Amino acid sequence: MNQSITFDYGPFALVIFAAISLFVAWLLIVHFILRPRARQRRYAKLNAMYPPYLLPPLECNSRRKPDPEHRQYQVNLEMLTCTCSRFRNHRAYFPAQDIRRLCRHLRKELENADLLPRLDDLTRRIIQDRVRDKCYLSLSTGESRFAIGINPGSHFVRVFTRRKLDIDPPEGPFTGAYDKFVFNAGQENWIYGEAPPQSDKIIALIQEAMRSHSQGHHREASLD
Repeated sequence: MNQSITFDYGPFALVIFAAISLFVAWLLIVHFILRPRARQRRYAKLNAMYPPYLLPPLECNSRRKPDPEHRQYQVNLEMLTCTCSRFRNHRAYFPAQDIRRLCRHLRKELENADLLPRLDDLTRRIIQDRVRDKCYLSLSTGESRFAIGINPGSHFVRVFTRRKLDIDPPEGPFTGAYDKFVFNAGQENWIYGEAPPQSDKIIALIQEAMRSHSQGHHREASLD
């Protein structure tokens, strides 16, 4: 006599469903609450350690700018805001009018609106480099103004300074176009072997800025 055996999957299915629900809920909490809060704290520390690199007010109407994938992003040059994910997740945490808020859509819109000529040569050169650094400092070696781009945890420092023309005096001011040089602070040498004018003074200012960052980092860490 054949007997059929049946299994009751009800309790087991409920346990599996509850486990999956908890896992999905945890992923949502991490994505929408924990990660944004951690990111906000990280950028708050960064903003506390370095001063903002501010752009002048830009008067221009907002307009929609399609990207190559035909999606639409709302770009506002007066407020320096964009609805793209890169801006919302990273650049939006920088202070108002800070150059680091410029995502690729804002940079493209500055070009389309013909607003780049309103900016000084040094700022335009940083924008040309796609504003890739977490911190920018405007410094000076006497009469020559330059800027450095720093990324915490990295030894590489971008230096934006003018080239020296043959007619320029050895101690400046220099009248060549602004260009980018890269300094390896760990090995204390210039990438590709090309050093900017007054490189010794620039290196001293870079090292001072790196020490200030290190001290600021330890001060912030002690408060956690």
